[in-house]
Amino acid sequence: DQLHHGREMDRRVLDSILRTQTQIMTAQNDLTQHLNTTIQTQESMRHRILQTRQTQHLMQHYIYQMQQTQQMQRDMQLMPPPPPPEPTSQQSPEPAPTESSSKVEPGSQVSLPTRDDLVLAWGEDLMDMLPKKARARFSAARFVAVQDGSAVMALPNEPHRRRCAELVAEVESALAARFGVPVPVTLTVDDTQVPPGRRASPAKPVSGGSADVSDEAIDPDELVDADESDGSAVEKLTQAFPGASLVDPT
Repeated sequence: DQLHHGREMDRRVLDSILRTQTQIMTAQNDLTQHLNTTIQTQESMRHRILQTRQTQHLMQHYIYQMQQTQQMQRDMQLMPPPPPPEPTSQQSPEPAPTESSSKVEPGSQVSLPTRDDLVLAWGEDLMDMLPKKARARFSAARFVAVQDGSAVMALPNEPHRRRCAELVAEVESALAARFGVPVPVTLTVDDTQVPPGRRASPAKPVSGGSADVSDEAIDPDELVDADESDGSAVEKLTQAFPGASLVDPT
């Protein structure tokens, strides 16, 4: 009986040891599974962190590009405007007062009006196309010829010619507008003839003392110096009327 009882006790102890080992192995398996799950979770977290860092790098690169674009736009706004292009053709020097500013070569194809055309236009409406100052100075002028590519205009004396040379461009502009082609003008002195078209203005009738007489305003710039070589008024009358003599009224 004691032997049997001892064997029974050994068997129970062995069963207990086996159950304990089984429990230990089950716990170890559970721990291994938990450890594997933890490792997988860590790998997933590491992968997510890596993706987050890549996204941050992409965002930083995009922000840098945006800043560069904004800086370029600000620089373009602050840049001064480009300078205007330089003229390719130089201005022609200012012509002398007595020479034409648009000289026509003799062999050019532009046909100038004849002297008769110039005289006719001068008497019709060409004078009215001039400004008041030029009209007053050129009132004693007349066309005498068309030669060497320009219209020759005669004036009674040298001082008058010098004053008219200052406004010869006004006459050339009026001729170009009238005939449609540039007509250079050359001024000369011809004191042998009285310019046609210079007529004495008719005297205005003056009524009684109650009428108001208004003097015409005279521009000093329109006056010309008299030529001393022309002589006095008496000598001019004697030349205009040959054979006349001066009579003393006394």
